[in-house]
Amino acid sequence: MSILGSRDSRVDAIVGWDNLTSGGPTKVSPSDTLGSLTPRVPALGISSDYYIGDPPYTAAPDPQALAAAFHTHAAAGIDTAEITIRGGTHFEYMFIPDPAFTATMRGIDVAAWYTLAWFDKELKALPSADRRLLANRWRHDARGAQVDIAGDGNLYSAYYRSQIAIHANGRLVRCDDLRAGCVLLR
Repeated sequence: MSILGSRDSRVDAIVGWDNLTSGGPTKVSPSDTLGSLTPRVPALGISSDYYIGDPPYTAAPDPQALAAAFHTHAAAGIDTAEITIRGGTHFEYMFIPDPAFTATMRGIDVAAWYTLAWFDKELKALPSADRRLLANRWRHDARGAQVDIAGDGNLYSAYYRSQIAIHANGRLVRCDDLRAGCVLLR
């Protein structure tokens, strides 16, 4: 998605399930020669705490490690967001009824919510989209709290920052830590 958003004039907005890239070397291939990408269209990245079968963290990772594309787009003044699903994995975006393909119970719901709101905002200009993108809905998810051992219903990662920078109501609205909560729209 990031490459298409940067280079294909037919694309007006992108959502990267399993995140965006800002170009350069990737996790897949350290020798990748993909140069830096120039932000051109609004971009939403949705990522997860873990990839596939990673052991739980024993020390906190860099909270901005998944946000390079977010920062590149925000610096260019282009609407962007980075949503990281707490406890999520590479398999958040599909349903595979096999315990080997681990995912959270609500990750697909978070991804669907933000994807629809993003395209409603950036492609359809629907007034309700800003409210949905900036809602505290995923900080207090009752179903998520029911399955969390500590009863925590906040579905944003505690390790990586979920953040947003969009133009809403004629002004730039930015929140650098959705998990902590932000006063975004009045």
